[in-house]
Amino acid sequence: MNRIFTKSIIYVLCMLVMFTFVACTIDVKWDVNNDVKKDAKKDVKVEEIKEEEVKEENKEEDVKDKEKDIDFESLGIEEIKNDTLDIDSGDSLINDAIKEKVILTSDEEFEDANWVDDEHTLFRVAIQRKEELEDYYLHKKDYFFAVENRKVISFMVEYPSTSWKDKDSDRCVYSACDFNADMIDVNFDGYKDLVIFLGNQGSHGVSHYCAYIYKDGDYVYTPSFEDIPNYKLNDDKKVIEGWCPEDASSHVDFIFEWNGSEFVETSKTVSENQ
Repeated sequence: MNRIFTKSIIYVLCMLVMFTFVACTIDVKWDVNNDVKKDAKKDVKVEEIKEEEVKEENKEEDVKDKEKDIDFESLGIEEIKNDTLDIDSGDSLINDAIKEKVILTSDEEFEDANWVDDEHTLFRVAIQRKEELEDYYLHKKDYFFAVENRKVISFMVEYPSTSWKDKDSDRCVYSACDFNADMIDVNFDGYKDLVIFLGNQGSHGVSHYCAYIYKDGDYVYTPSFEDIPNYKLNDDKKVIEGWCPEDASSHVDFIFEWNGSEFVETSKTVSENQ
């Protein structure tokens, strides 16, 4: 009887062990299957992300291609190799910079190139329109180049129309404008600045100029210089004098001073014409 009971106990224990083993095996397989599914989902997400990135890159390339089409096809802009223009400043660094910076559109052409001053401070490349337009000068813009410590300084100057709509624009141009450029120290700091003639205003022919002030290896456009009519340097007082008609019988005398960043009017006097 005891043997039968013992065998029964052993049988039950064996069944429990087998049941526990099977259950653990099922759990392991379930966990493995879940991990495989999770990994598969991750792989799918990674692939989807990669596909999205590729699509975005393709979109960016398409946009760039469209921008190129707009710039160079739709608008007719074309880059002209400047070595065909035979521009030689005599300085290899400036020559290389000209080839890189001077880009002509389909309605532009080379006008002239020369040193602004005898000291060869600035080299100028003038660009003009191929055809005359109403309210515009044929001369369109200038590129200027300089070399300082074997480093090239370059900047471009554009000009608005002569229309009254552009009278408040920077570098406003008037009649009889030849865009003559000179190197003159107009802020009395010992360095020459670029001054460009913008023409004569009104029946009295009030002359206006724009200025690019030399500062720390660069030429900085300074709009306040255009507020000085008929400018004249007073080297003794380190000021700029100007004048313009007030009416038929009088005129206004101005004094401007450089404050470190712009030209400021410090005196204004109305006098009778003599």
